[in-house]
Amino acid sequence: MDQIYSDYCSNQLNEQLSILKDFEHDLQLVPCPQSNDAVLNEFIKLKYQDIHSDYLLLNSINQNKIIELINKKLTLVNSAPDNMKIELIEKIVELSVISKYDFRKAEILKFIHKLKQSFNIHFQDELFSKLLNKDFIHINEFESFLAAVKTKWILKLPKSKLIENLIQTNLSVLPLSYKSIKLQNINRLFGVEVDESIISKMISDDNLNGKINQLNQCLVFDDFQLENNIFDIIEELSVY
Repeated sequence: MDQIYSDYCSNQLNEQLSILKDFEHDLQLVPCPQSNDAVLNEFIKLKYQDIHSDYLLLNSINQNKIIELINKKLTLVNSAPDNMKIELIEKIVELSVISKYDFRKAEILKFIHKLKQSFNIHFQDELFSKLLNKDFIHINEFESFLAAVKTKWILKLPKSKLIENLIQTNLSVLPLSYKSIKLQNINRLFGVEVDESIISKMISDDNLNGKINQLNQCLVFDDFQLENNIFDIIEELSVY
């Protein structure tokens, strides 16, 4: 038992050291302001708050509080120097891509969009526009995004959790285009197998208004919004 505990502690320590190395790398990418002590102290304070909030998320990832982390970052933007503002906004954009579905997310995305426009930041524009416009993101696009992230500690997060978050976000926008859709067609659209338990949990948590028709193996939405009914017409032909 002592050996098992010792191995566990060793693994945890190595993991934390790896995370801290990523933070050190991120910190070196941000030029420190050449100015008076007050400006330098404020910069260090803000950078500490930024990194500390990252660290807290990594140690509570199972709680999936990425939206809360985004809100913390947004409070730092106003008081940050310009070079740090850009870094923070880019990090916020990346966090918005990997966050799960949340009813607050639509308004947060609009606010991030205004920040991007204010500072003329063209970063992950295509993927962010899909989120903003409530288009689903294919797994291949998501994989390409992960391969190019600037916030390297994102790669420390469990990939299965990130994919589950993506699936939730994609499921939340389906009622804009479909009245009903076969489960196998959801897999095809997203490019990844969607476990029914994810759909069931979203429904039970009132994050998705619909039900699974087990007989026809399809998902039927209660709040179909007829924004893109060409997809619904196609799907209706294939469901029944």
